[in-house]
Amino acid sequence: MRPMTIRLAAPEDADAVVALIRQSFRPQDLDLTIYGCAGISAYLHMEFALPRAFSASAYLVAVIEDRIAGFVEMRAGESGPYLNYIATSPAWRGAGVGREMLAAALREIDPPAGSEFTLDVFEHNQIALDWYRRSGFRSLERMAFWCVADGVLAQPPCGTLAERVRILDLPQADATHRAFGFSSFRLADRGRAFTIGRLGERWFRVTEGELLRRPEVLHALQSLDPHREILFHGAGETADLSPLLWSIRMGRQL
Repeated sequence: MRPMTIRLAAPEDADAVVALIRQSFRPQDLDLTIYGCAGISAYLHMEFALPRAFSASAYLVAVIEDRIAGFVEMRAGESGPYLNYIATSPAWRGAGVGREMLAAALREIDPPAGSEFTLDVFEHNQIALDWYRRSGFRSLERMAFWCVADGVLAQPPCGTLAERVRILDLPQADATHRAFGFSSFRLADRGRAFTIGRLGERWFRVTEGELLRRPEVLHALQSLDPHREILFHGAGETADLSPLLWSIRMGRQL
């Protein structure tokens, strides 16, 4: 293989990174991620400009012949590193670019020995699944992106229940959404604060299953924006949820 350099991503890499990541998704899956949002290049430009110490994520690119051949984003978590995204240019797949980027990202994050390295991979991506298994990862949990059925929202809660829900940080979230096309805010109910994401103009994105058992919270979201659908990413299977895309949570002890 021709000489390869792996380095921290720079602001001027943002457009090339977005193009690389987007071509690694099926078109029907893209709007389930921030990479389907219109302002993702502007967001990455700002992220890549941050001093490394100011970000929980390490963003690295592989460069061959002055072109971006690969990208990886790895986040430092409480229990160990989590692989957010990794993609290799079709011209360089099978040449060891992904393996070298993973190793470089782990060196950059520098997790403690014995921590758990985790990632999610789409179940339909058999090539990636096999590659992770050869790299020592094992399957931990089957998960999915679920569309919450309209029937869950059919009967609104009584007024006293609906009135105790509080939406927090919305002006800041609206400003972020205008800039990048995605955002998050908090919603408080009965001593719990839930983080609610917004992806593009279609989705409210939630990751806590308890929220789905609180009809007053779901109706608060519907009242905030009746045109958005609720997207839940997590495990479990119920009659109230329609799976859009299955994924596998995988892990490897370091």
